[in-house]
Amino acid sequence: MLTGCGVWLVALGVYFIFLRPALLPEDPRFMGTTLEQLRLAAPGLEAWLQKVFTVMGGFMAGAGVLTVLVATVAMPLRAKGTSWALAIAGALTVVLMSATNFALHSDFRWLLLLPALVWLAGLVVYLLDRSASSLMLRHESSGFVQAPVDRVFALVDDHARLSSHMSEPSWKMGGGHMKTELDKGLGLELGSHIRLSGRVFGLDLSVDEIVVQRAPPYLKVWKTTGVPKLLVVGHYRMGFELTPEGDGSRLRVFIEYALPESVPGAWLGRVFGRYYAQWCTRQMVDDAVKHFQMPPSAHQFN
Repeated sequence: MLTGCGVWLVALGVYFIFLRPALLPEDPRFMGTTLEQLRLAAPGLEAWLQKVFTVMGGFMAGAGVLTVLVATVAMPLRAKGTSWALAIAGALTVVLMSATNFALHSDFRWLLLLPALVWLAGLVVYLLDRSASSLMLRHESSGFVQAPVDRVFALVDDHARLSSHMSEPSWKMGGGHMKTELDKGLGLELGSHIRLSGRVFGLDLSVDEIVVQRAPPYLKVWKTTGVPKLLVVGHYRMGFELTPEGDGSRLRVFIEYALPESVPGAWLGRVFGRYYAQWCTRQMVDDAVKHFQMPPSAHQFN
């Protein structure tokens, strides 16, 4: 809906720049005069107004472009402050225009009420969706690893290995699998990107992640970026923590996730999301535990 409002603002701006007459028939009527009297009293008024409307149209079209950007990028990302920006921008553009046209008893007042109502409806839908999907659910798994923290960190710092439980077809992946692609940072530095993509239950899924915290050999955190295309979880923040414990380490893997934004996805997430979170974090911990339970000679092959 808000994308449509943005497109409408661009079109309105183009109309003001190229097509709108300097004075509409309703303008002199509001002032209690006639077009001919205005032209006699202020011969340069129409030329001046044309320049004013050109500037106004440019601002309208620019506001429309930004509205489309917010609706297509910031809203899906649930960027902080988006709802306030939408409310204020709507009040200062379509709502103010509609109210002013009602004050002027404009012939177009009812038509110009429509964009304000659509904007309001779009904002309400966004807020309702936000309250439903912004709840961050959490799950974590932990285990004792028979190795010092530096060696465990070196193992789980490798994202290709960390997500290996999804790289082979299994019934939990619907017979499909996900492949891991790394940027030049290999997921080993702040800002490095990791992409997972593949087919699960016959559907094409993908997600982009970015490393946001990394403090070897104790902590690493990454989160989704862009719009994840997943089945039972939406945006998430994931990571692991290591603490020394006896002659080994305590590995804790956690995930904080929102439900998918679509209605079917949100329903699936409520039913299966926690099972996926439990399976994913448990597999990561168990893989590390098993790795260091192998005979030392076997590590070179894994």
